[in-house]
Amino acid sequence: MSSLVINVLKDRAIANMKIKLVYLVLYYNLPSDAESRYPYEEIKKAAEEHQDFLKKFFTIRNEEGQHMQGEVLRVDMLSIPKRGVFQSELIARNVYYHIKFPLTPPRTLSLSLRLLEAKMQFFLLSWN
Repeated sequence: MSSLVINVLKDRAIANMKIKLVYLVLYYNLPSDAESRYPYEEIKKAAEEHQDFLKKFFTIRNEEGQHMQGEVLRVDMLSIPKRGVFQSELIARNVYYHIKFPLTPPRTLSLSLRLLEAKMQFFLLSWN
């Protein structure tokens, strides 16, 4: 399962998103070799392209409903071996995205993630 953890600080929110490798392989229709291995370079290219997807479909809005633009700090592919990944390993491997959103102290943030052009999840965080 993919997951998302958001650390909210006074001046920024850091979203740490874990994406299962199998989802990137399917979404970007990555080719495998004759041994059913997905090449590291193809996976890396898809992971980099996926930054644009996240910027477009993962949004945080402030109390006024204004979209807050995130900045991808880094893409972590440490669980992806340089030899590539066999089909049988796809579900066990992850790509991590670390995204920073600048904040002024709000009381409410709205988070949404739209997949395949359809809104799939909606979260509302409030605190005092």
